[in-house]
Amino acid sequence: MSYLERLGMAGVKTVKFDTGRGGLTELTGLDVVAALSGLDDVCCHYAHAFLTNGTSRRSVDRVVNYLSRMTEAVKPEQAKGLAVVALNENSQPQCVACGGTGIQHNYSDSLSMMIEALPCPHCKGLGRKPMKIKDKAKLIGVSWDTYNRKRDLYENELSAMKSEIANIEQRINKHGKEKLG
Repeated sequence: MSYLERLGMAGVKTVKFDTGRGGLTELTGLDVVAALSGLDDVCCHYAHAFLTNGTSRRSVDRVVNYLSRMTEAVKPEQAKGLAVVALNENSQPQCVACGGTGIQHNYSDSLSMMIEALPCPHCKGLGRKPMKIKDKAKLIGVSWDTYNRKRDLYENELSAMKSEIANIEQRINKHGKEKLG
């Protein structure tokens, strides 16, 4: 379980206030703030957006602005749309075919036990349920035809943004391991 998932479990929704003798929860909001202290601004906003399931508009906007500044290859409004697509794709449910790994193992035969690892054909190696192209185009603010014409450009920019999201999550998890020991 990642550090973000552990912090997410500390939410108020998981506490029953109407039973028992009362008292404090195991982790309070102050514990979460202390756990995030020392992280850079974008990591804190990403964690806050993750913990609130995207309902913290301010934190989501900060992360979108950060990601959209990564590219100069597209117009600024399209860059923000690409950042929203990257965040949405990152929060999609895991692919059931590969279990979220993005890899499908093919066994050549039972005697040799040779394993061939290929990208999962269902999620195209993402490990998550892919977004439809028309939905991506709508979020970016372009037509389906324009998206298809510039598909390589948009997919390259999305890939770079998703790599940065993975980097942010790694920094948060590393920080959490240092804090929790």
